[in-house]
This record gives sequence, structure tokens and C-alpha cells, in this order.
Amino acid sequence: MWGSVKGKQVQPTDILVDDDGRFEVLGMLPELKVSAQATTSQRTVGRVFQSLVIMPGEDRDLGNIVIEKPTE
Repeated sequence: MWGSVKGKQVQPTDILVDDDGRFEVLGMLPELKVSAQATTSQRTVGRVFQSLVIMPGEDRDLGNIVIEKPTE
């Protein structure tokens, strides 16, 4: 996951998923614009979300995110 602060990118964070492919991101800084991509150990396979901004005290359920399996 990448965050952007005043046009500068901050350190990416790995988010692990459970056996059902679900994940939770805790401790996000409010009003920080973040994007996330799904990756394998070898390449990026799709965008999870882009330019998401969480406001102070807000919880956000993104629902079901479907990333198409890449074609070989």
C-alpha cells in the first residue's frame, strides 16, 4: 500500500489476506490519500483501490473487491 503526502510517496506496507481473501487495514492516518495493488511474489496483478481517503474516526467497508486473474 502506498500513501501520498504533499506529492511524496511514503513507505509501502504489505497487507496479508486470510484464507477467504479478506483483509483489514488498521492504523491508517486520516486524510492521507492511499492506493493499494494486489501482487504476487513476481508481479502486480491488479489495483485493489486508488486514492482512498479516510476521515478521522471513520471506518470504511470496501465491500467485495474482485481482481481478475491475469492471463498468461
